[in-house]
Amino acid sequence: MSNALGVSIVVATRNRASLLPHCLRSLATQTTEVPFEVIVVDNGSTDTTQNDVQEWIRRDERFRLLEEPKVGHSYAKNAGLRDARGELVLFTDDDVVVPDGWIATYVRFFDSHRPLRGLAGGPVLPIAHDLSSWPRWLSRSATADLPRLYCGSEERKLSDLDWLWGGNMAARITYLREVGGFDENLGHSGGERGTFEDIELADRLRTLGGEVWYCPEAIVYHRVASGASRPRSLARVAFSRGANDFLRAQRGSYFEPAVGVPTGGLTAALALPMLFASWALCAAAFRFIDRPALFDLSRRAAWGSGWCMAASTEGRSHRVKSRLRQIVSLARSFALRLTPG
Repeated sequence: MSNALGVSIVVATRNRASLLPHCLRSLATQTTEVPFEVIVVDNGSTDTTQNDVQEWIRRDERFRLLEEPKVGHSYAKNAGLRDARGELVLFTDDDVVVPDGWIATYVRFFDSHRPLRGLAGGPVLPIAHDLSSWPRWLSRSATADLPRLYCGSEERKLSDLDWLWGGNMAARITYLREVGGFDENLGHSGGERGTFEDIELADRLRTLGGEVWYCPEAIVYHRVASGASRPRSLARVAFSRGANDFLRAQRGSYFEPAVGVPTGGLTAALALPMLFASWALCAAAFRFIDRPALFDLSRRAAWGSGWCMAASTEGRSHRVKSRLRQIVSLARSFALRLTPG
């Protein structure tokens, strides 16, 4: 990196004093030869956030506190972008834990991609909200249906069907300032969820001729609410992911198969009843025997049901699609009711 201060890390936060220390600790312990700073942007917090960050500043001169009173995630990120001093700017969130090597990974990536007019980002993998272990029945493979971003294990330029999450994103600071940063009409605003400002930024850069890259080694861990790791929630996500994966596969984008899948419409339609039956039976049995293997069978059948629904409706008339989806909706509702909530 050419600057004396090579990397600026922006962490936007609002009323997350209980979560923020874990994020800051993971940044403070990063191993890298490149100098870096951490800019914590307080977005109108009313808890102890400012006092807590001041404590970090007294202990570590690499930390800085910046106030952005106008509430909104994009306002806070742009405030950090304007104030940053590094050649690279990295974004993460207050409910994220960053493993050692995260900064060094992005430095290597941008050094090997000169010049890169665009964004880079990496996997956002789930971790329990209280940083404890997952329920014993939730296997590693089942975490595929927890909230996460994972686009495979290979570095590549992403298509418009792939995206990055703002909790793990990096760019050269001059380029990001040049394109105007994040759209301040989008993103979190207080208690309102808003629209995804990270997706809009990637789409806007593509229209301007920029590139969006996936860096698989730049991993972060995002806290997942306990409700998301309940069996019914995971099964619901698995079904939707199956349908989405079929569409992505049709367009040559990345997808992660969970079961052997039929590609023909007729074969998929014939497989649907067997998959729904397997989902329902395994889910019902799981109520009494909460073993990881049994839940995985149920979840994989849910994924396959979503895939086969999408495959069986591909190219059909509107009338046939509507009828198939009505039948699938009933079967899905039945299987979800049998899945423990």
